[in-house]
Amino acid sequence: MKEHEKVYILMKISLKGGIFSPVKISTSELAKYIKCSQQSASRKLIELEQENLIIRRKSIEGTYIMISEKGLSLLYSYYLKFKKIFEKINEVVILRGTAVSGLGEGAYYVSLPFYYKQFKEKLGFEPYPGTFNVKLDSDSIKRKNILNYISGIKISEHYNGKRKYGGAKCFYAIVNDKVKGALILIERTHHGPEIIEIIAPLCIRKVLNIKDGDPVVVKVYLGLY
Repeated sequence: MKEHEKVYILMKISLKGGIFSPVKISTSELAKYIKCSQQSASRKLIELEQENLIIRRKSIEGTYIMISEKGLSLLYSYYLKFKKIFEKINEVVILRGTAVSGLGEGAYYVSLPFYYKQFKEKLGFEPYPGTFNVKLDSDSIKRKNILNYISGIKISEHYNGKRKYGGAKCFYAIVNDKVKGALILIERTHHGPEIIEIIAPLCIRKVLNIKDGDPVVVKVYLGLY
């Protein structure tokens, strides 16, 4: 096995509690966790045991596995690597692009009672009926991807008995260092990854006198303002 495969299996065992005490894990159960055949899972466990990365004990009740000191050391080394990566991510993500016109649906969706109520309660402001759209440059499209892995402020989906309206998540944001609002990542959208939508308590275009094609800088806050 390659090292990253070993770390992945050790991680799965640790999530079951195998760092602190032996946990009962069958080869069939492990196979489901790591998405391989039962025979392959058995071979991988044997290899981990031979390399002293796990401690395996068999009993009448089944097989119990615990991560060894050596295995924990390997896991911890990867934790430090990931920690270093994520510490480089600032609390503010800066996105750049140009203003573009939307599809005209923003006003309708923002004004729907079940969305409007959540925006007001969770974001702390009454949104202007419409979204401000920005077409991101190539670098900002990549930077925006980090938001996919952060929980943000959850906006719940809604079903009215006939139609299901998807959920979303929001992040507080400031447009051109002047207007505070929130960037919305919608679960189901007609836009491509280069388009972001922002809501605010006022009309951003009007307040900032922005036209299509004008440069825009959006500071997205991963926490609060």
